[in-house]
Amino acid sequence: MLRTSGAYPERLAAAADRRALDWCTAAGLVPDERTAERFRRTRSGALAAYANPRAAAVTVDSLATWHAFACLLDDHLDTRADADHGQLLSGLAAVTAGDRRPVADPDSAPRHVLAFDDLWSRTTRSMSDPVHERFSRHWGEYWRTLGSESLQRRDRARLSVEEYIRVRRITTASREAVDITDHFEQRSLPDELFGHPWHRELLECAEDIVGWANDLVSWRQEADGGEVHNLVLVIARTTGRPHERAAEEVRGLIEERVRHFERLADRPPHPGLTQRAVSLRNWVRGYRRWAGESGRYRRAADCGRPTAAASE
Repeated sequence: MLRTSGAYPERLAAAADRRALDWCTAAGLVPDERTAERFRRTRSGALAAYANPRAAAVTVDSLATWHAFACLLDDHLDTRADADHGQLLSGLAAVTAGDRRPVADPDSAPRHVLAFDDLWSRTTRSMSDPVHERFSRHWGEYWRTLGSESLQRRDRARLSVEEYIRVRRITTASREAVDITDHFEQRSLPDELFGHPWHRELLECAEDIVGWANDLVSWRQEADGGEVHNLVLVIARTTGRPHERAAEEVRGLIEERVRHFERLADRPPHPGLTQRAVSLRNWVRGYRRWAGESGRYRRAADCGRPTAAASE
């Protein structure tokens, strides 16, 4: 069982969801009631609050809005052919790199690029140069990986388990969530500690746990939609096992990674990394609780039922 500290500030979650919905609506990302209902079922505010039980309201609000944007973008991409993803992802990557050309004409720029530009500006304007550079690097890799996933779907690529795990670590956006929380909580690590081997390994464990927990609750929906980027589906395909048996294997893999995570987190090698063990424990535990409660990957009638991803 993952150990953490603090009581979950659930009172912040509803307020964070309201503010995120207001921003997303103003940005044109919630065009209809169907999208609004899916937004409410996702509960980005709950994720932000669960993962940051002692954070300030501004941190919870900011992380909730970023997560809501990422979910709405993912939903938007799901409605478009993979061949159409390139231009949008290129625009997002350009904003990340400081290129203003994709948003120079607001009347013709894609609404998701305009929204991202606003969110990016709000978040980065008070960042130090080293933290800004790291944040940009992480998001740049995220956009490139989403583009690669689109090409893999188009080409019906068959990833091995090892290849998929490397990709999934990036698409969890855990590093970006850590960057956002660190910035608003004023605890960003210097580069030498962020790149410490212990920290890299702990972060990879966290990425695996949250990514596979997400895959565990979403594999049925993704299988129905023709998705191939899901650990349950990759294991089922590469081993010939039924999906349910592959899902059981993923549960076991998650628990193995949790145990390794705890062994690492119990022994931070530097005083400056002690708080990182606490914050990543909170992130992993909060994400798993959110994944078990969120209705994002379930039918509306099932949204009150916790899933196996919530067990710890």
